[in-house]
Amino acid sequence: MCYNKLMNKKSNKGGFTMVELSLSIVFIAILSITIVLLITNAVSAYHRGLTLNSINTTGMDIVDDITSAIKNVSTISESEEELKNSSVVRSEKAEVTIGRGENPETVSVPVYGAFCTGRYSYIWNSGYLFSGDYKVEGVEKAELEYHKVGEKNDSNTATDFKLLKVRDEDRSICKNYAEKEDEKHIFSIAKTEEDPIDILENVEGGLALYDLDSTVASNGKNLFYDVSFILGTINGGINVQSSGGSCATPEGFGHNIENFDYCAINEFNFAVQSAGK
Repeated sequence: MCYNKLMNKKSNKGGFTMVELSLSIVFIAILSITIVLLITNAVSAYHRGLTLNSINTTGMDIVDDITSAIKNVSTISESEEELKNSSVVRSEKAEVTIGRGENPETVSVPVYGAFCTGRYSYIWNSGYLFSGDYKVEGVEKAELEYHKVGEKNDSNTATDFKLLKVRDEDRSICKNYAEKEDEKHIFSIAKTEEDPIDILENVEGGLALYDLDSTVASNGKNLFYDVSFILGTINGGINVQSSGGSCATPEGFGHNIENFDYCAINEFNFAVQSAGK
């Protein structure tokens, strides 16, 4: 009899009640979810930080490249009016649909263009033409037809580039384009001393321009350029017409945009003066 009482006392003290067990499970579940959310947010912030750093670093590299090209323009043969017509080319605006869900948004933007400095010329294709997050109908990517000095080939064609840099000291790329009536997406240069280079080809993060524009003035000796361009990732539902440019939230366009954490956009503005006569 005494033995049974002793065993009952030991068994009553040796376990957890259902209430205690349930509370422990709930606490552990809440703690686990909190830890997962903190880690997810930290990883997301880390990736966005890397993307923003890539945008800023690459953007400054482009600024330095264009600045160097303009500073090395030593002679001016065109009038100021001719310079304005032979320095910047932007495509006619195309309709771009952002989002594939119930609430897609349509923006009207240029999707390719060229900027001719008198030393090097730059031809760009918009990031809208490289990503599945956007729908662009009836628009082909810009191409460049060129002949390199010293080569026997009749012509070469550069295609599928994001930002192409080509030696073009007389701005023939912009001048030739201004005279075109058909196949507007094809730029051309008769001869160039160097192979064109896509300066965004090997940049991490999949970056591309979304616009490039410039105004130019001359005092007869020097050229003065005011240049602006928009650089962004090719994913994430970028809308360059929103305030300051933005990456759309998945909820904003009614669908789950891929790689949203890797989306970033920034506008760069700078002024530069040529070396002059």
